[in-house]
Order: sequence, then structure tokens, then C-alpha cells
Amino acid sequence: MPAKVVSFKPIPRPLSIPSLQMSDSGISMGPDGDASSTTSAEKAMEAMTLESLDTAIQPPKFVQPHPPYHVYPAKIHTARELTKDGAEKRTYHFDLDVTNYPDEESNDFKVGGAIGVVAPNEDSVVDDVFDRLMVPRFIRDKQTLLSTTNGRWPTVWGDDKPRELVTTRRDVLKWCTDLQSYPPTKTVFRVLAEHATDELEKKVLTFLCSAQGQGTFCDIRTGPHVTVSQLLHAFPSSQPPLEELLSVLQQLMPRFYSLSNDPHDSYQMRDQKQHRLIEIAVTVHETSDWRKGSRTGLGSGFFERQARRFLDAQAAGEPNPEFYIPMFKGLMANPLAKEFNSDGPMLLIGAGVGIAPFRGFVQRRLKQANCANKVWVLQGIRDSLVDEIYSGEWGVHEEEVKRVVQSRRGEGRYVQEEVRNQADLVWYIANAVDGRVFVCGSSKGMGEGVEEALIDVAMSKGNLEREEARNFWDLKKEAGQYIAETW
Repeated sequence: MPAKVVSFKPIPRPLSIPSLQMSDSGISMGPDGDASSTTSAEKAMEAMTLESLDTAIQPPKFVQPHPPYHVYPAKIHTARELTKDGAEKRTYHFDLDVTNYPDEESNDFKVGGAIGVVAPNEDSVVDDVFDRLMVPRFIRDKQTLLSTTNGRWPTVWGDDKPRELVTTRRDVLKWCTDLQSYPPTKTVFRVLAEHATDELEKKVLTFLCSAQGQGTFCDIRTGPHVTVSQLLHAFPSSQPPLEELLSVLQQLMPRFYSLSNDPHDSYQMRDQKQHRLIEIAVTVHETSDWRKGSRTGLGSGFFERQARRFLDAQAAGEPNPEFYIPMFKGLMANPLAKEFNSDGPMLLIGAGVGIAPFRGFVQRRLKQANCANKVWVLQGIRDSLVDEIYSGEWGVHEEEVKRVVQSRRGEGRYVQEEVRNQADLVWYIANAVDGRVFVCGSSKGMGEGVEEALIDVAMSKGNLEREEARNFWDLKKEAGQYIAETW
């Protein structure tokens, strides 16, 4: 059996404070796992009461990225769907209010930077797992003392050490445990096999975590991701204790989303106050699902639910709907952010939502350079009638700087084909002083295709062999003149 590293214990009686609300933090226990003293422990609990968090909109306080960052509930200022009916993928735009973001962090939001988002599991999924495990409803939200023997869990980043935290089972399952993003491991099957009461189910589960079942196990892992809920429905006689299941499940990690605006110039007046906004675009990822036919990704699904709730509230007449995105500053030194300093010419190549961070680049460049011939955008889309995002929102010179390539309408070409058609421009920028070529989007298809197209341009315009052309772009990467952010 896998080692059990998680356990729930009753809160020691001296620490029971009736006024304590929903759990929000961890308390520091003594080195041997006991409270160093009743007084200090009570003070810790009192401090938690004073700064209690609403875990319906943000994670417990112990779910934090690496210091000094904080998870901050950014209020949705506006939300809208960028794509239209008939688009193959849905994309939403969000304006997030970060006016009161904690200012003790030294780095600021940057053009091309990315925010981290701590997206929770959907409440219905959490309750379904509780139901399958037969966890009584009266203890799901009851405070408990969570103890771990080692590791970083349930924090996002931190030291590998034992922990004791005051929390609830719901908060741990909702904010700390990934219930759908990873295929099941053999340790998961082993725990389920141990507690299966049906002999056939036990035999199947034991087979899946054995050497003889390696082929079948690999087939399951390489197909559509099997969720924790789906496993518990498939083997209903297995109802392991929550602690044992948590010990073998993956940690819920933050997702990262690029800014789609220039955050230094995005302010709006509301309530007679100036509010600072950041903007992001999120495309909803969907995959096949055993119950509903399809399901959304954990992060993008959370964004879509928040957008729909916000829009429904607006449609119902609410003047200022309150919905939040738990986020932190995240990657403000990633390549797209740190290379945007010089005044040299820029070529921005992207497809789908990968074009979003370039909008902030163009807004900044057109303000700084005072001319349209310093930045060019090649945007790949399927059909401009339904899925061209941010059309008309790039600045006063949009028609001069942007070239849209459609794969499902008109000439039916991909953005990598346009890279070859614009070989003269590509070669000029690649060899200009401080010239830079940026690529952003999916690595499959677009990313790989654009890389091959750039190699073809170097071969034709530079009279290079294929390997020499590949080395040319590798050197440009090292020099920070060719920046590719693909996923």
C-alpha cells in the first residue's frame, strides 16, 4: 500500500473557539506536532479568526505561491465573450480589478507578463466525490486538524516538511486536490483495490496496478483523462477513507494566463474612484467526458463559469455584480515580458488565444514609436466571422500593422504559410538591429509549423542549408531576438 501522508484529527479541545469561522490558514505547531503551549495556540487561532477568508471566492491562506506572492481575489470588472456562435472554441475576455493588490511585492505587472490563477474544482464535482466516498455531509465543512507527514502538500510551493493546519475537508478537496487534470496512477488503483468489497472490482483494480496489467494501465493513461469521480463511479464498492485517497492524488497547481493589455495605462473611473485593471483572454479547453459528453478544463472551465455568472447577473439587472478570480502576479519576467524594451522592429506571430499578449505589445509600441512601421502582427484564425478575437481593439493603426490569415474561410491558409509569403519582412526584422520575432500559441500545429516556416525563410533569403538555417534561429533565441512561448 502507498504510504498514508495525510490524516484528519479533531481540533484539540483547548483550541476550540466557537467564534471561529470557515478555515483560512495554518497554525504553527511545535516541532513534535503538538502545540507549543495552549496560550500560543489559542493566540494563533484568534489571529486566524480576525483575518478569516471567504473560501467561496479564494483559497485558504495556506494555499500560496512562492513568497512573496499572495493569492488575491481580483473582482471581475467586466467580462465578455470574444468569439461568436459557431466558433470551434469559445474565448472570453476579462477586465480584473487589481487596485488593492498587496503592494509589498516589488515587481509590477508588465506588458507580456502572465498572472497565476488558483482555480478551484467545481462544487458539484467536489460533492460528487464526497458522495461516492460516503463522507457525511455534517463533517464536510466542519473544522478539522489536517496533519501531513512530509512533502509540500497542501501548499503550492514551500518546504518539504510535516504540517498541521486547521482547515475543512471541503477546502482541501476543492482548492488543493486535482480531481480531473491527470490520468490515474498505479497508487490510486492500489488504494481503490484495497478497499473494494466487490470481488470482481477488486480483481480488476489489482490487475491494473500489477505488472501483468501494464498494457491496459498504459491504455487508460494515454486515452482521455479519467477523472477521480469517474473512477469512483466505475468501482462503486470501493470507498477508501478520504485521507488515503488524498495521499495518492496530484496537487492542484495554478494555471498561468498572459496579459492582453498594457497594464501601465489601464485605469477606469467607478464609484468616483480610479481603478487599475488588467486584461486577459481565456479560451475554453474541452475534452470528452463519460457523463456529459464533454467537459471543460479545470482552469478555463472555472473562467467560463465565472463569466456566465457575471453576464447572467448583469442581464438580471445587477448594477455591480461581485464575482472574483483568485490570482497572483505570477510570471512577470517571462520571455514575452522581459524582451520588450528596445525600439527595434517587431514581428508578432500567433494563432487563437496566443495572439492575446500581442495586443498589449502593439498598444505600447504605437504609443512609444509614434509610427506603425515598427511592429507587425500575423494572426492565424479559423474564421474571421466567428473567432477573430480583439478585432478593432489594437489601436489607431490596426489595419496597417495586422494581417489576418483564415484557415477555414477565403483562401484557407495557415499563419505559417503567411510567414513564408512575408519572407522579405521576416528576414528584414530578423537581421535588423534590435529586431525581434515573437511566436505565441499552441505548440502542436501552429508552433511547429511556424518554426519550420522560419527555417524555410532563412534558407531562401540567407542562402543557407537547413541545418545552418536552424542554427541561425537558435542563435537568435540565445540573443533574445527570437522568442517563442508555446504550450
